[in-house]
Amino acid sequence: MKSIFKLFFCDLKTFVRDKQALFWTILFPIMFVIIFSLIDFEKMGTSHLAVIDQAKSDESSSFVEGLKKIEILRIHQDEPNVTKTKESLGKGDLDFILIIPESFKRPKKEEFPVRGNLQRTEEIPQELSIPIEVYYDETNAQLNPLIFGILDQFVAYANLKAVGAPELFFLDKKSLKSRNIDYLDILIPGILAMAIMMSAVTGIASDIAEAREKKILKRLFATPLKTSHFLIAQIGGFLVISVIQVTIILFISIVVFKVTFVGSYLLVFVVALFGCALFLNIGFIIAGLVKSTRAVESVAMLVTMPMLFLSGTFFPKETMPKIMASVVDYLPLTPLIDALRKISIEGSDLFDLRRQLLFLGAWFFVLLIVAIKTFRFKEE
Repeated sequence: MKSIFKLFFCDLKTFVRDKQALFWTILFPIMFVIIFSLIDFEKMGTSHLAVIDQAKSDESSSFVEGLKKIEILRIHQDEPNVTKTKESLGKGDLDFILIIPESFKRPKKEEFPVRGNLQRTEEIPQELSIPIEVYYDETNAQLNPLIFGILDQFVAYANLKAVGAPELFFLDKKSLKSRNIDYLDILIPGILAMAIMMSAVTGIASDIAEAREKKILKRLFATPLKTSHFLIAQIGGFLVISVIQVTIILFISIVVFKVTFVGSYLLVFVVALFGCALFLNIGFIIAGLVKSTRAVESVAMLVTMPMLFLSGTFFPKETMPKIMASVVDYLPLTPLIDALRKISIEGSDLFDLRRQLLFLGAWFFVLLIVAIKTFRFKEE
């Protein structure tokens, strides 16, 4: 037991003195937090709409005022010249141009036939139809359908007002307080999972490969030291490093960047340690299959990078296509990120995390069996 503690503290001292390990384990994840905190994501998804109101009527003014209340629209009314406005659209300064014609006004009742109190669209004479021209940037494929949907609703409402349709339905708005979740709140659990995975996989694989190359393992096992003691010390060291990682990242995120956290801190550490143990198995597998330190680092990156970008580290996986999202659900990193997000954002408990923990447990035992079969301290 004494030998385990000596090796354990020796590993921790080596880690603290290794500037490169400190950078990749602690500073690298914090850099991501700082960089993403400087980006104003509220400006993303905003469309710039230039409105040229040629009617200058009460109806057109009401129409424009309604558009101004849409949060994702930035209305521009400064430029009345159609040609110059189209040039701005071509340069990318605008996303849409809406031209309200002079004839945009409520028609007189005698100008079209009415059945009952409501006007049937197909009965309106063609010469009374008023086109509202919309020019748009066709490269903005994601926002175009959303903005067109909004404009269609405004035009439909304007049509109803024009024929004097009664307002049978209205929105009864009642405010309820809720947590204000922003992008950083979603990002931080992903950064935590990323840091745990990168340090565990790359760290243990590189340490074993380097110790094997420098014949450190050979000299260690020439002593009465048991293999199990060496493994316990190594695993214990990385688990402690994982706790340090989570503590520092959470502290900076919550205290400095005011990230929302509503769950149990203890549960975060429990899940993080479980994830670390899982990824240590991957590190042992790589160290067992690959011999040189340089090759181990390359293989570790090859294994971790796809998971880093596919498992929803920097964005919710719900934003992916359904087919891809269903595939990435089965990657080892995905349930770890999902569990950490559910704890930090939703305040979930162990029962709520049963699906994620089941996936993590399944991956842990599968990878443990593979690690036992493939890992060897000595070259055969």
